[in-house]
Amino acid sequence: MLAVVFDIRHKERDIVPSLITPGAVVSKDETCTGSESAWISWDYLDGGIVLDAARGVVHQLCIDAGAMLEDFLSRPPHELSTVLKLLLRRSGCRDHIVQLMRKALTSKTNSVELSQGFQVLNSAYRRVIEELSQKSGTRQTTVSLQELEAQIIDQSVLSEKDMVTLVFHPHFTNSEGLEAPSESKDSFSLDTWHIPESLQKEETTCGQVGKTPYILSVVIAYLRSLLGLQILPHKILQCFVFDLCVYYRQEHLLQQLLHYHVLLDSPELAVRLKQLARGVPPARGVAPARWATQASLDMALRVREFSVVAEMLLFSGQYLDIVPFLVNQKDVDFKVKTLLEDLEKDQKANSEDPELMQHVLTEIRLWKQEADVSPRSAGESAERVPQPDLSGCEKWLPDLVPKEVPKTFAS
Repeated sequence: MLAVVFDIRHKERDIVPSLITPGAVVSKDETCTGSESAWISWDYLDGGIVLDAARGVVHQLCIDAGAMLEDFLSRPPHELSTVLKLLLRRSGCRDHIVQLMRKALTSKTNSVELSQGFQVLNSAYRRVIEELSQKSGTRQTTVSLQELEAQIIDQSVLSEKDMVTLVFHPHFTNSEGLEAPSESKDSFSLDTWHIPESLQKEETTCGQVGKTPYILSVVIAYLRSLLGLQILPHKILQCFVFDLCVYYRQEHLLQQLLHYHVLLDSPELAVRLKQLARGVPPARGVAPARWATQASLDMALRVREFSVVAEMLLFSGQYLDIVPFLVNQKDVDFKVKTLLEDLEKDQKANSEDPELMQHVLTEIRLWKQEADVSPRSAGESAERVPQPDLSGCEKWLPDLVPKEVPKTFAS
């Protein structure tokens, strides 16, 4: 018995072609795979139900999406968007879509075909977002990724997190010969994905100047597809794009993505910009990117990551601005010792302004005085000035930081 599969929604002009070549019907009951007489008297009912009255057996026809996909892709031409439409119309095909996208990247499918595929994939994703936003009757302007993943768990739609963790990141690690992380999609964390050690390799091996590496161009095409459908990409995708740009040393492209707000403000990106500006960690041989200093400051201010702002002010040598900033923003996580140590080591700044250290120490003393007289009780109207963290500052401020008295023990 042979089966031919059609999809009435897939048409070429006015014709509905067969999706796959004729194939044998496989039954779990081995006795039903015999001669024509074994199935010629079957009755076909609605819903794919097959009744074998002679044997008193009822079967149900079902499609093996994996076998169908394998057959479809083995016969050229195969359009990515066509196959995605086919799979998205069926539940439980998420793994098949992941494998399809991985094969497309491995075979370096051209950008036009990939863009069409992303349009199909993200249009289905957009419909899920709209359905979820309308559930409450208030049309939410934002939908959390956690809500979306709970909604699409039984569907074949892929979120940005799915695309990064199941498609893009595995392809990147494989193509670069890097060790893939042990974490799964569910445990994938922004905090544990770092720029690989192989960033030390020369720029000529990272990619030709002016030419965007294939995986980076693909991920950006996917990012733009989301934006074209008015879907704000999750920060896991934005951070991945940032890290790829740094890995391949595509700083001009990264600047453009930030300038045109393709990459949106977030604490995670502010920290990454800080690391890029400072060339951290220096063991990886990354030269500091001067342009990233101001970019990091601006983004950190917008997302209120005040500790990053303080670090960047210190890194850029704006010593006189640090204490006033900390006092105004009520930031208590900054160690004053760090400021004084860096200033003491900065020979250029001290030679240009021999009184610079004294000015900073004066600011710190005024800060301490304001903190000592600021309101302590919740009922007082004035805002409280936080105490500066002066631990380890005995060398510069002996009058404010009493030396520890050595402990004595009775014999």
